[in-house]
Amino acid sequence: MKITVERFIHRPDWTISRFYLNGIHIFYSIEDEYRIKKVKGETRIPEGIYPLGLRYSPKFSSDYLADANYNLILSKNATTLQKQTLIPHELIWVQNVPGFDFILVHWGNTDDDTDGCLVIGDSIGIIKNQEGVLNSRNTYTKFYPQIIAGIKKEPSFIEYKSIN
Repeated sequence: MKITVERFIHRPDWTISRFYLNGIHIFYSIEDEYRIKKVKGETRIPEGIYPLGLRYSPKFSSDYLADANYNLILSKNATTLQKQTLIPHELIWVQNVPGFDFILVHWGNTDDDTDGCLVIGDSIGIIKNQEGVLNSRNTYTKFYPQIIAGIKKEPSFIEYKSIN
């Protein structure tokens, strides 16, 4: 499985990209801006191809539990019986990025939500008086099972590249 992040809107504080899964455009993403010198939590990762893995996140993993098909269920809505059968939610982890640790794909809306990670949504728009991605949680939960299944099935990679 290959994910491509095609950066096409570059602003002083953020970058918006098209997100492709095996060559098919499925949603948009936002991340921090390009910087020559890295600033922790305020710099997008360098262009390149990186392996994908899974990782537990103290900040994000507890929001969801996953069933055997990796469908996500809000933890607060899960019954006691479901909680006994569901598995912990692991996030998509971009690995081996020189100078960066724990780059995740997750939900949010603007560059304020990225902290160096990649935030996904189904469209681009204005939220909190900033440009960003919209319907992020719904987009994340919709595509999570497909992406996780791919990562668990075979070596998977993400490529970051810029156009214009």
